Amino acid sequence: MNASATFVLFRVLHILSSVLWVGGVIVVAAFIMPSIQALGPAGGPMMAQLGKVRRFPIYMMAVSVLTLLSGLLIYWMDGRSFGTSWMASTHGRVFCLGGLLAIIADVPGMTML
Repeated sequence: MNASATFVLFRVLHILSSVLWVGGVIVVAAFIMPSIQALGPAGGPMMAQLGKVRRFPIYMMAVSVLTLLSGLLIYWMDGRSFGTSWMASTHGRVFCLGGLLAIIADVPGMTML
């Protein structure tokens, strides 16, 4: 596989996994958690089903790691192709900041499992 096909593969993988990651977080925050809180003690079996049977936390962890790794590989490939001047440009700095914010956002998710 040549370099441009590899880059496109990682770009598609990054986009799809980030959509799944953000979508999963939004569904949990906007729908699942409020419903579980409204159920009170009866929400326990639902959490057990999500965590132990459906393995939702493992799914979310895998998707977040896939997003971060593919993004880091894309950034590395861009930096290698365009040199350090690209990394010092506004474009490179914005991508670096986005990657750092994604890593910071992932830390609570990884530590709360």
